[in-house]
Amino acid sequence: MRVAAFRLLLSRGGVVRLRAAVGLFDDPDDELRQWAGQTVRRRHATERGNAEVGELLDRAGHVFSDHVPKRRKGEAGLGA
Repeated sequence: MRVAAFRLLLSRGGVVRLRAAVGLFDDPDDELRQWAGQTVRRRHATERGNAEVGELLDRAGHVFSDHVPKRRKGEAGLGA
């Protein structure tokens, strides 16, 4: 059921996709957590200046190498 819900949210794109993926970081299903991490790593800015995107990228910092969150926030038009 969670996989189907995640697929539906992924199809929405943008911040909805990012929000859904970050929300699964604590899921008990290891494969779903990995899929969520891959989704966040592949994400590129589609909304500029959305503060929620910055907060979600901060929460997802552990799935990136050190310099990536700052670059992704810059791409989204947010301060690092």
